[in-house]
Amino acid sequence: MISMRKFVFTLSLCMLATVAFGQKKQLNDIKKDLKEENPNITSVRNSMQQVLENEETKDWAESWYTAGLVENKQYDMEKLKIINGGKANDQVMYKALDAIYPFFLKAYELDNMPNEKGKVKPKYTKDIRAVMKSNRIDYVNAGTYFYNLQNWQKAYDNFRMFIDMPELPMMEGEVFEPFEDDTTTFLQVKYYSALAALGIPNHDAAVKALSDLQGTGYEQERVYQLLTEEYQRVGDTINYHRMLEESHLLFPGNSFFILNLINIALEAEDSKKAIGYLTSAIENTGDDAFLYNILGQVYREIKEYDKSIESLKKAIELDSYQADIYAQLGYTYFMIAEDTRLESEKETGTKADELYKKSLELYKEAIPSYEKAIQIDSKNANAVTNLRFIFYITNDPQFDKLDKMYEAL
Repeated sequence: MISMRKFVFTLSLCMLATVAFGQKKQLNDIKKDLKEENPNITSVRNSMQQVLENEETKDWAESWYTAGLVENKQYDMEKLKIINGGKANDQVMYKALDAIYPFFLKAYELDNMPNEKGKVKPKYTKDIRAVMKSNRIDYVNAGTYFYNLQNWQKAYDNFRMFIDMPELPMMEGEVFEPFEDDTTTFLQVKYYSALAALGIPNHDAAVKALSDLQGTGYEQERVYQLLTEEYQRVGDTINYHRMLEESHLLFPGNSFFILNLINIALEAEDSKKAIGYLTSAIENTGDDAFLYNILGQVYREIKEYDKSIESLKKAIELDSYQADIYAQLGYTYFMIAEDTRLESEKETGTKADELYKKSLELYKEAIPSYEKAIQIDSKNANAVTNLRFIFYITNDPQFDKLDKMYEAL
């Protein structure tokens, strides 16, 4: 006679076998549905979720592999619409593409676990690799879609999937063609992955992506500037200064690098270094109005007014249509006059009067430059503000006119 305990145990085993059989049948039904041209994906997903949550089947490699196939089917259905000349639902399509890898990753891990004999005999890994490789270029399309939506995290993840797929453990030993040979495409995706990382913002990811692009020949000046700006954004002073120095040597005509190096030098009260940067840039790039303009301003800061005037006149010679250059030249004359006027305030009697009168004549030397600047750009604040002051202090009848222009700024 069978004991009650043995009967209950036997019954329990039968029930477990029945449940497992039921889930196996459900898996087979899902696979059957996926062979249809247009299965009801919502229904299939619901069935798939039951399999993934079931205690008996949640640790089967087959379960997670099939879940990946469900998402791949959804993706293929939308993609087929495009192939047939229709319009896909981009959100549905790329959401499904994104969902494939997490399921396949879990399936790959379970598929490569040792069996009861300690041996690894993967059953689904080969098919997983085939699907992933087939979809690889589509991750670029997904990244572009999310990038245009400014969903920076999704854009970055998809671009990186395209880039990093050959390095995934599940893809070990696979040969990827032709993308590794298509340098422009590969580097372009890396570049946009960096831009997406900056948009998140993810400092480490951005630095890695931009650093990987250094020396590749792709958008180098922009890459170096973005990397430098990122170090500046997070307050990494050491790397920021390092990148400015390196980048200036590579791109001596780039205003971002030279201006920031000059600012750093001036903040450190190292005008000699600032002038050295500018002189080097001029030597490397040839005559450049912008650089001469900045050089003239630096010379003015250290009160080497003759060299300031010389540099600014050279800038005007190279580009006579920039209001700012004329305004800067006017400001150099203005500062010469200001220094003389302030010096007069330190004196008394005749000496003070002579210096003050001299300052008034010196102010007038700035007038032609300021008037030219205003002729080109009537909203140039430097020119309008200081010319108004000059007309006021020299009792020039044009003061009212400049006062109205000043109020209109």
